[in-house]
Amino acid sequence: MARYNPFFEKAGMRRIEYESRVLMEVEKLLERLRILGLDPQRLNLHDLEDELRI
Repeated sequence: MARYNPFFEKAGMRRIEYESRVLMEVEKLLERLRILGLDPQRLNLHDLEDELRI
């Protein structure tokens, strides 16, 4: 709703664009997992534990 409602801009406030560094780190981690052949959507902690116990 806030994207389409300019209430705060009309009240004199300024929009500050912000990009989270945490989000960028998560995206890098997901890309590394894909490079290793793991599908982040299907990754499950229990499955990972089973694979690491080989």
